[in-house]
Order: sequence, then C-alpha cells, then structure tokens
Amino acid sequence: LEHKIYQAYNLVTPLSFRTRLLSLSYIDTDGQVRGFTQPAFLIEDLEQLAARLDMERVRRSGLSPLDMDSAQQNLVEMFQFMIGNTDWSAVGASVDEEACCHNAKVLAPRGAGAGLVMIPYDFDQAGLIDAEYAAVSPAVGGTSVRDRVYRGRCENNPRVAASLARLRELRPAIEALFDDKRLNAIAARNAAAYVREFYERTASEKWVQRRIYDACLGG
Repeated sequence: LEHKIYQAYNLVTPLSFRTRLLSLSYIDTDGQVRGFTQPAFLIEDLEQLAARLDMERVRRSGLSPLDMDSAQQNLVEMFQFMIGNTDWSAVGASVDEEACCHNAKVLAPRGAGAGLVMIPYDFDQAGLIDAEYAAVSPAVGGTSVRDRVYRGRCENNPRVAASLARLRELRPAIEALFDDKRLNAIAARNAAAYVREFYERTASEKWVQRRIYDACLGG
C-alpha cells in the first residue's frame, strides 16, 4: 500500500520519488529461521532525483513559506491530507536530522534561493494504510490515524482550488491503483474506500471550508 501511495504521487507531479516494487527473499545463513519472501520497494536516490529534475538539494534548519513554490507546496499539503498522513513537517527537521524537513527532502532550481519544493516520502503512518503500529502524531492529536487533519499553511489557501482540481482530475487513475490482486483484498478495499471518502467529502463546499480553509496553519 505504501508503494501505491508513491505511485499515486507520481501521477500528481513529476517532483516525486520514483520507486520499484520487489519480491524480496530473506535467507538466514545460520539456518535458525526458515526463509521467507515478502514485498519491498526501492526508492530513487536523492542525487539521481535532483539530476533528473535539474535541481539541487537544499540543506536548511527550517523553511519559511516565502521560500517555497506555493503551488507545489499546496499539492504536498493536499496529497498528505488525502492519504491521511500527518507524520511530516514543512518547517522543521526530524529528531535525528539537522536539515529540514521531517519526511521530506527539499530541492531548489539550480542557483535559486526561492521557489523551493518539498519531495515527500515515508508514508507508512498514513491513515490510508492504517498500519497496526501507526500512531497519531503528538503535534496533531486525535484518536486515530484514519482521522484526516489538514496541515496546509494559510498562505497557500489561494492554491487549494487548483490542488483539489488536480486530484479530482486524477481520481480514476488513483482509484485504479488499488485494483491490484497483489494487495490483500481487505486492505485494498479499505484503502480504496478511504480515497473515495476524500473525493466525496471534498465535493462539499461547506466541508472544504471547515476542514481545509478554516483549519489551515498560521491563520
């Protein structure tokens, strides 16, 4: 399911990590544990990603909304909202890292100090997946990872309509990703229902106003 999220974001924007699905076999060379095979995936190397996009990595301790490409940033914010992921930050680093941002890498057009873009990764805490070990982010609160919390900046509210339009345009392709027999049937059905709920909810202007525009950060 996490690999499907990467594929979905690839549809949304080329400013995203490419991945490759694997069938990975584990063998205990000491013979203590029986070998087993399970799905896994590779993620594109950051330097390869930057070269593909003709951009360069940015290392800063924190970011200002003024630094960012607001249209691209709101796509990140809206996509994270769609999949129910709050385990990310657009302003600070992870606990074990010095450079911003938590579960995202930052790139810039070569030689430019602004127009920065975030490339998100590590979606395993998303409500769409609903992993057994997933926990609600302390910075957000709530009772379940399935509860969507919008973490978009208020400065990006003018971009919300375009972001929603982009995701609506891609609805058939995104929903089709979960029609895959390699997925557990129950997990695939729950994930598809979660995505469908997003589209049904955002069809209501009142819901969008209350849960997105009025819930933005920094207002």
